[in-house]
Amino acid sequence: RASKLLSVEAIHAVIEAAKPTRDRLICRTLYLAGLREAELVRLNANDIQATPKGHVLSVQGKGNKQRTIALPPALAADLIAHRDSGPIFQSVRRNALSSSDIYRIVRKAGETAGYRVTPHALRHCCASHALDNGAPLHVVRDTLGHTSLSTTSIYAHSKPSDSAGMYLSDANSSAQNGNKSRPDEPIPKTHVLEHDGTD
Repeated sequence: RASKLLSVEAIHAVIEAAKPTRDRLICRTLYLAGLREAELVRLNANDIQATPKGHVLSVQGKGNKQRTIALPPALAADLIAHRDSGPIFQSVRRNALSSSDIYRIVRKAGETAGYRVTPHALRHCCASHALDNGAPLHVVRDTLGHTSLSTTSIYAHSKPSDSAGMYLSDANSSAQNGNKSRPDEPIPKTHVLEHDGTD
């Protein structure tokens, strides 16, 4: 399911357009935690746990596989304040929202902001924006609950001004500038994909 990648500014506009507070928090959680809509509807208040390094979210993913996601502090605080027991996201009748409810909420927020958005698009943007900002591929993989780095790498988007060579040391360029080549000089890690043992 390929989704069109939205900019960070567009995502923020969608989140701001979501009303009421519950719906805005739904969009923020999908984006910042990279959750699938089915994972979101299963969340309960006791899935948020405090640790010495901050709050984490216990998520039941595909195939009933459990994973733990470190939560940004502001999101953790808002989730805790929103619900102290039972399903985190509830209807007016205090029942857990369904996947179709989540889809409708996100689409409505997107339409209000002028964008076509789905819950999966927010998950897509979580991965792509994190990779763009230098998050290691394995961290994004674990956040999204992928079993393979190759699946996560789908969310890495190259830019017209970007190439692998831009992250390598050019000895000839150093010589022309009168500088001694330094092969031990650190290379920025942004966008460098880790090898997972396959060709």
